[in-house]
Amino acid sequence: MINNIKVIIVDDHPMIRAGLKSTLEKISGITVPGEAETGEELLKKAQNNRYDIILLDLNLTDKSGLEILDHLKTSGINTPVLVFSVNPEKEYALRAIKAGARGYIHKQSGAIEIASAIKKIAAGQTYMSDTVQELLRMHLVSGKKNEDLLHRALSTREFDVMLHISRGLSNKEIAGRLNISGKTVSTFLSRIYEKLGIFSRAELTKYVIKNKLEPVE
Repeated sequence: MINNIKVIIVDDHPMIRAGLKSTLEKISGITVPGEAETGEELLKKAQNNRYDIILLDLNLTDKSGLEILDHLKTSGINTPVLVFSVNPEKEYALRAIKAGARGYIHKQSGAIEIASAIKKIAAGQTYMSDTVQELLRMHLVSGKKNEDLLHRALSTREFDVMLHISRGLSNKEIAGRLNISGKTVSTFLSRIYEKLGIFSRAELTKYVIKNKLEPVE
């Protein structure tokens, strides 16, 4: 068990980061030496500093949390991730865990539960609430869902975002073309990943090619 668990908080709201840091540092055995507002900032800090836990929000301005999990893996960063999100467990928890997260906890959880999840993951275990455990059980029982034409479940705007991504555009570029915010693009991307059951831009591009979807001009 790690005596002094070093946590980096990744959230694009300064007040949330400050409040969470203050709460966690009151708990024995946990310190918060790092904060990041964007996925890119996290990747830079995680490469240059040693943290024991990444506490990651899913909805950031530049990248979705699921995309960040993929980037961490490809960058060789093995720091365990606890997803800390306002998104419902039933919609995102299994996706996050399949993408590499070691746990998923809702932002409405109390300080004791959050600290317990952090300590459990720091000890080399996973953290899953009763809800997530039941979702996992149901998923294993039902088996893998049919992947045919999953993009039909996408909204028109989600479909547009998917096609723009397949052309290699960044979230910022997509936001400019669709006249929406970067955070909205990130939210759409999280929904696309969840609906299609994939976790990276590369996989999304392969999906578009495989299904012969017309690229955006």
